[in-house]
Amino acid sequence: MQMQLDWNSSELRELMDYMATEVTQNVSSRVVKPAITRASKILIQAMRSNIRANGSVRSGALAESIDAKVLVFRNGNVSGMVGPKRGFSRPHQYWLGNDPMPMRISKPTMYAHLVELGTRPHWQPRLRYMHPGVGPDRGGPRKNSQSPKDYNFMRKAMHQVQDLVTQTLVSEMRDRLERIEH
Repeated sequence: MQMQLDWNSSELRELMDYMATEVTQNVSSRVVKPAITRASKILIQAMRSNIRANGSVRSGALAESIDAKVLVFRNGNVSGMVGPKRGFSRPHQYWLGNDPMPMRISKPTMYAHLVELGTRPHWQPRLRYMHPGVGPDRGGPRKNSQSPKDYNFMRKAMHQVQDLVTQTLVSEMRDRLERIEH
């Protein structure tokens, strides 16, 4: 699931324009990558706190698996991604009343989108497909009960810390540029 922060900061635009015209790609990636890494840590903390605050914690694996990955491409572009780690799994014991159920493996990448979007019918942009949702015929809620709620832990976190992330990016990039230029 792909989302982008809305960069409305004039400071950040000016800094990126300066780096695009006055700084080499090598220096640019050495400045931008650590800045994105630091800013993504703020976003990770917000996502984890949203997951824990909304009551959707069952095994704790989703909050634990949230991490960031920053990529530097050959053309000098830098991209940062935040979300559940691929390949992360954790055994978890479920209980049915007082009776323990068999151990299961929690794989957050398999269900993070359901926590974010809910199980109602929703659009899947990468697949260009309208997911029908989870109804009673698919093991979901019955017709007279409500559909499970979407918790928006990612989108909510992005809107909560957008200004702080932008400020962190600008300050970190300026610090790195000053160190490299002097």
